[in-house]
Amino acid sequence: MTVVQASAVFVVSFPFAYAYYLTDGSVLPVAILHLIWNILNPWILGDIYGNVQGLVAGQIFVVNGEGVLGVVLGLVAAGGFVLIFKRGYRIPDS
Repeated sequence: MTVVQASAVFVVSFPFAYAYYLTDGSVLPVAILHLIWNILNPWILGDIYGNVQGLVAGQIFVVNGEGVLGVVLGLVAAGGFVLIFKRGYRIPDS
C-alpha cells in the first residue's frame, strides 16, 4: 500500500464514521457502505491492486477511489463532515 492509498483509506473513513455517529453506533449502515464501495469502486473506477481498468478510462493510480482522485475528493468530503460535526447537526428523529 502506498502513501496515496493509505491517505485515501483515511479520508474514506470519515463518511463511515459519520454514518456510525448518525445511527447511534450501529455498524450495519457502515457495513453496507463498505460493501457498496468494495463492489462499485473497482467496477467503475478500476482495480488499483490488480491494475485492471474500470468504466472510467485513465491511469488507475490517478482515477481510482483509492488513488489520487480519491484522496482529493475524500479531503473535500472529510472537510465537509468535520464542518457538519462541529456545527452539531443531526438528522431529526421522525
